[in-house]
Amino acid sequence: MHKLSTKEAAAWLGYSHHTLKKWRRGRKHWEIGLRGPRFTSVHGRIFYFMDALEDWQKLCGGDWGRPEDNSAY
Repeated sequence: MHKLSTKEAAAWLGYSHHTLKKWRRGRKHWEIGLRGPRFTSVHGRIFYFMDALEDWQKLCGGDWGRPEDNSAY
């Protein structure tokens, strides 16, 4: 399981890290009902796991989130 920082996860998904922060709504742990991919907090720092990002992307409809696949926009 590859651990990513908020900025790395945002770049991989094609969103800003501010968007991911807004989706977390100030929560330190992922809960059912939150928008966005699963995340975890370790000593106050937020991390995303690559498998959680890939699962969330599949759930939301494919590979539209990765910046290299989004070059036409």
